[in-house]
Amino acid sequence: MTGDGLPGAPHDGPGGVVRTPLGAGEAEERLGRLGWDAALVSDGATKAAFLDTVASVLRFPAYFGHNLDALWDCLNELPGPTALVWEGWQRMAVETPDDWAGVIDVLSERARDARAPFALVLVEGARR
Repeated sequence: MTGDGLPGAPHDGPGGVVRTPLGAGEAEERLGRLGWDAALVSDGATKAAFLDTVASVLRFPAYFGHNLDALWDCLNELPGPTALVWEGWQRMAVETPDDWAGVIDVLSERARDARAPFALVLVEGARR
């Protein structure tokens, strides 16, 4: 892990779930320089909105089923080290805690999986 809360280079480990005080754009840029394919998710107050956004930013195939099982499957098909930078995650955590629990479980489990590096970067604080 770097001093700004970001995971290190993909070859340093599987990734993980981390929080960063950096703005989303800066986190995305720094992760790219470290060798991650970084994708930004802004907001996503519900599971449905989050899944739609993730499917778009990670370029999931057209057959993506827009549920947590399909999310797991597509995350495991990503071709290289991927970091999902999530700005505004707090809204889902507060407003739809059941959605939050399901989504964070899938993302956390994928981040622990060593098949291909995956990181979830939760942006702290206000949007920049």
